[in-house]
Order: sequence, then structure tokens, then C-alpha cells
Amino acid sequence: MTPEAGEALALAYHKVVQNTPYLRNTRWNQPEVDLKEIQQSAPYFSLDSLSLPFASTERDLLRKLFFSLDGSVKSDRSTLRRHSLGLILHIIGEYERAGAPATNEELEWQVVHAPHYFRQLWPADRKAIPYMAPETFGVCHSFWQQFCLHQFVANAIESLLYAVLEILSSEPSGLPLDQICTRLAADGFASEIRDIAGRSCDSPRVLLSTLGIDGKPSASFCTRKQTEMGLLHPRSEVQTVIEVPTDPTRAAARAVLTLATLYSKWCSAESDTFGFVMANAGNELCAGRVLAYMDERLTPDCSWQVALETLIADCVVDQHDSVMYEKRNLESCWLHRQEGRVIKDQDYDPPSRSSRQGNAIRILSDIGLTDTRCQFYN
Repeated sequence: MTPEAGEALALAYHKVVQNTPYLRNTRWNQPEVDLKEIQQSAPYFSLDSLSLPFASTERDLLRKLFFSLDGSVKSDRSTLRRHSLGLILHIIGEYERAGAPATNEELEWQVVHAPHYFRQLWPADRKAIPYMAPETFGVCHSFWQQFCLHQFVANAIESLLYAVLEILSSEPSGLPLDQICTRLAADGFASEIRDIAGRSCDSPRVLLSTLGIDGKPSASFCTRKQTEMGLLHPRSEVQTVIEVPTDPTRAAARAVLTLATLYSKWCSAESDTFGFVMANAGNELCAGRVLAYMDERLTPDCSWQVALETLIADCVVDQHDSVMYEKRNLESCWLHRQEGRVIKDQDYDPPSRSSRQGNAIRILSDIGLTDTRCQFYN
């Protein structure tokens, strides 16, 4: 926000509240205020007042600010913010045109993951409807797809962390990593993979073969899989991340199933935004770096034991230490290593991260661009 825009907004707000009893009688510096004056003044100070006629100037300035309509800010950041808000409006409009109300409990899936990642709408009746973003918003739409992709990757890695900690719950002195992985690859692991993959998979290579992979997939293969394995496909990411089983072996199985699906869609993807994230991630884990581990799982002699050890050592244990020391917050410590053993420090529940689009929708409602009383929010 420029100083000029900030001053204009402050003056518009002052014009709205200046004649309220609270300001007119300079009540802010008095020890007591009459309740009636507070009640008379309150509507003018509330965000709800933005929708009323007397706040039209303030409302218009906020619209220009959020959408950078005055042209004073021309950064990529402001453009992407403007396009993100535009996409929210377009997606809500498409749901309304389809006569398909959403539910607040699943708003994150319906306005973020379904349209941006799967290119589909997901109304409350559970049918998938094709969605196409306006061409103007194409780059922003692709970045939101990468956001969803990395949410899926994070979910898989954190499910593995959860599984490791659950195995260690009954072992106060910890376990060597190879023993942890032996326990994770037990019957529940094999059963969960069989239930979702549709057949027994005694190695990572067999699991990948159920997705049609017998070597590193080509870019065209990845593109085809992104189209084929939509929102409601039995092997889509939704099926494996929408809940994390409490059994650690099954949680670990869900994690590798998610990564296998992601590998089929993204390992050779020709996407500018995928490449941009990979190039700018630095030493951080990103989708491209995590999925590269799957390349090594294509060899005939790679067992689940070896696959889990490599993945957990690099993406869970080492990454845990790296993040903890980088944040300089020793309280964010769920495990530690000592004399070749991994020892649990505290429980961990994989969080459900918000894209904050729900907050953005409420802001759009405050400035009169969406109506939260409409059918979409029923």
C-alpha cells in the first residue's frame, strides 16, 4: 500500500465514524462511556458496515487496494493477489451457475484443491464437474496447482512422521531405523496397499506397475495421468490423504500410495511453475526433490524395507532436524537420534493446513463482491 492510498483510506474511514457519539463526544479518553452511545456508535465501527451506503467510498478504496486497480503497484506479487481473488470469484460463480451449493466443512477442497489441482468442481452431491480457469489467470491458476501438489507431498511426509512416532510410542529407549521400517512394513501396510491398489504389492516396483509404470514415465505419460486420475478416481490423491489412519502401518501405506500417484503425474511433468518451484526451493524439500526418490524404487531388487528406510531417513528424520535447528525452536522437536537409535519426544498429529481462501472469501464479502448468504454457502 502506498502512503497516498493509506491516507485516503484513513480519511474515508474517519468520515464514516466522525459523527458517531463516541467520537463526537470524545469518549475515547474518558474512564466511562454511556452504553447507549456505544450501541449507537458500534455499527459504524464494525466491518459489517462496509456493505452499507454510507461506507461506499471506503468500500471502493478497499476494492482498488486489494485488486491494485489504481495501477500504483505493478509487482508480480500484486498481480498474483489480484488474480487469486479473481479466481475465487470465478470459481464461486461457476458453482452458482451449476446450481451446486458447497458445504463449509469442505470449503478448502471445493474452492482450492478441486478446481486448481484437479481442474474440476466438487459440489456437495459428490459429482465432479469440469472446470476451466480464464486464460488471463493461467499463471496464477498453475501456482495454486503447485500449492495443492505440495500440500499432498507434505501430507505424505507428515504421515510417515506420524507413523514413525506411533511405532516408537511403546519403545521409550527408541529403535534403530531399520527396525522401525521392519515394523512399518508389516501386515497392515501390505493390506492397506492391496485394498487401494487392487492387488498385492510386495515391492515398490509392483505398486508403480499398477499405475502403468515400468520405467521412468515420460512427460506425455504424466500429462495423461493428470487427466485420467481425476478427483473421484479410486487412485487419486483424495482417496489417500482425506484421512490418516490411526494404525501406523496403514498410515505409512497411505503415504507411499500418495507418493506413487504423485510420481505418475509429476515426475517428468513439463510445467513452468513446477520447474520454477524446483529452481527456487533451495535446500528445502519440494515435490520434485521428494518424487525423485521414487526413481530408485523402480529397480527389481528394491524392497519396501529399503524404500522406507531411504525415504524416512532423508525426508523425515534429517528434514525434522534441519527444520528444528533452522527455526531455532527446540520445542518443535518430535524425535531425536542417539547412538544409532531414533527416540520419540512427543506426539504428532498431521495438521490440516489452510490456504486462507476462506478468509479471502470473507474479505470479498465485506467489500461487497460475494454474498455469503447465497446458495454456494448453504
